[in-house]
Amino acid sequence: MWRQVEEKYDLINCIGCSAHGFNLIISDIVKIDVIKNVIRFAQAIVKEIRDSPLRLAKYRESDDATELKYAVKTRWYSYVEMLQSVTRNKNVIWNLALNDNLRNETNIKNATDEKFWEKVNFVIAVLKPITNAIAEIEGDKTFLSSVVVSYKRMKALIFENIKPFTTTEQTQIQHILNQRENFLLHPIHYLSNVLDPNFEGKSLDENEHQSALRLLQQ
Repeated sequence: MWRQVEEKYDLINCIGCSAHGFNLIISDIVKIDVIKNVIRFAQAIVKEIRDSPLRLAKYRESDDATELKYAVKTRWYSYVEMLQSVTRNKNVIWNLALNDNLRNETNIKNATDEKFWEKVNFVIAVLKPITNAIAEIEGDKTFLSSVVVSYKRMKALIFENIKPFTTTEQTQIQHILNQRENFLLHPIHYLSNVLDPNFEGKSLDENEHQSALRLLQQ
């Protein structure tokens, strides 16, 4: 449909919803096995504690305990909030497991495994830049020109934070970003960024500048 419209009307450029593009990125990334498993295991710990009045009471006996949050499907910020709530309460959860207040063997194993907690922090570091970008794009002060800035900031942070992951996992994440970038960014984003006095195209590379120039010359 887009192609037909653009072929018929030279001056019309069709672009996808930016917020949807960022949501596609995170929905793809959370399907990567290591990330999917960390989320599943962390959610299981939250569920075991919160779904049992007895365990929840034991949990709340600690002066350090703060609220454990559930992740809600497709509300991606809630995934990050759930993981952060678990890490904030790491010591409380660990002590529950050591004192036989958890029953699920997998939860006990993960709660007392330092490598699991490291992975939780790794996953937060990858997902948080995406949920921040989504919040920016869905905000009232977002313009077409700022989409590329939000994307590049997010991408740089993710690339910086994926170093603890395996080479295969890093490649998977990079592939997702490259694939979704084709949906997210259009020459009109680059041109808008160049024309916006707040940005003046300073964050664009040479190819992106040329893409903006070609669109301007149409």
